[in-house]
Amino acid sequence: MDHGDEQATQEKVVEADKRPASLLHPEIQDAGRNAVFAALVKSDTDVTGLVAYSIFKQNELDWLSDFKKARDREPSEGEADAYIIGESTARRLATYRHLAEATLLGKGPDVAAGGAGSAAALPVRQAETKPSGGMGASALLYILLAIAVLAGVYFAARYGVLK
Repeated sequence: MDHGDEQATQEKVVEADKRPASLLHPEIQDAGRNAVFAALVKSDTDVTGLVAYSIFKQNELDWLSDFKKARDREPSEGEADAYIIGESTARRLATYRHLAEATLLGKGPDVAAGGAGSAAALPVRQAETKPSGGMGASALLYILLAIAVLAGVYFAARYGVLK
């Protein structure tokens, strides 16, 4: 191959890499996603794997939305491929399965309230880690407040309201 042919081939590769991922042939575009599905879902009855794949798809849609906002364009084929490669590592797949198991046990991240690492989710996680040793300080405070309110109502009814 001469230098001119090599340069033309290189230019075609660069141009192909700049095409939006949404313009790719569906079979090519879905090849990486199908590999992720096959890696996460072990059988038709693997509910954990199906939930894990659902979490993967949610992350993919979030990434795509954030990418479009940040770059004001669709990701290129190369950028979409890089995302799929990063999300299909053994560690990442294990993380998806772990999140799926936690979700099925009712202990998954609360994305609607801001996600697992958000300020809205922190009080929930902190409360879950506290040992349950009976009534906490906040319960005692509410009981004392209720007694004070009831005493105030009693004295107001018995002796009348101060003027």
